[in-house]
Amino acid sequence: MLKFVNNIRVTFNPYGTTASSAKVFLNRIMTNDNIASNPKCKIAVETPDAPDTIPSIQIDFRKHPPLTLPPSMPPFPDPWSLNPGDGKQFAFNTSKMNPNELVGAMTKYTKKLQEEEDNRG
Repeated sequence: MLKFVNNIRVTFNPYGTTASSAKVFLNRIMTNDNIASNPKCKIAVETPDAPDTIPSIQIDFRKHPPLTLPPSMPPFPDPWSLNPGDGKQFAFNTSKMNPNELVGAMTKYTKKLQEEEDNRG
């Protein structure tokens, strides 16, 4: 799940009533298998004590370098399909989402990037 991720920043008040989704998200992504899939992924957890802290998650996906095609190859109709990993950044207000929605959004996008990489060869 973390193969295409550069950074994840999770912010929540550990004593806040709306922090449960952020905590469960961390629990689900910080597994040995996920960390082994991308040891360079940085996971930062910020836990301010301010009661008005809005729990949030920011995910920065890595950007792949563009492909260089041999001149003999015909041009592709969609050049973006050659570059999986667009450096996209997701930001979530976790007080309004359950953990399944958070993990699902991340998984859906990483699967798309994996398919693009597989098609790339």
